[in-house]
Amino acid sequence: MMADRHGIAVSPGGGSLRVLLVDDAPFVREILERILTAAGHCCVTAETGAAGLLAAESSNFDVVITDHEMPDIDGCTLIERLRNGDGPNQATPMILLSGYIGDEALTARADAVGVDAVLGKPIVVAEVMSTMARLAPVV
Repeated sequence: MMADRHGIAVSPGGGSLRVLLVDDAPFVREILERILTAAGHCCVTAETGAAGLLAAESSNFDVVITDHEMPDIDGCTLIERLRNGDGPNQATPMILLSGYIGDEALTARADAVGVDAVLGKPIVVAEVMSTMARLAPVV
């Protein structure tokens, strides 16, 4: 999938859910994008936190999935800006991906900024899918 000059790419799916996926690791983005589109979801990917913010400012999403550790804007900061901004995704369910699941400081910060779920890395596909289904049920 080719990204535009802002690092944003769109994979059309069957339209069940519109998902914003933000991760600086190309492998993680590609794998999750394939899984989500195979499940019938439309997946918009962003290579950086800044690109994720740009995508979320102009489009409404059913769920946002973001990595925590990114070089420009970390996932908690991204979610905090979306929650506190005036864009269309203030109330959108937000999933944070992190390799530091047991970290109390991360858990406290995630709670403070409005993260709906924190999932571990390496990613467990069934966990991602069940969390999405719980947070953003398809009607």
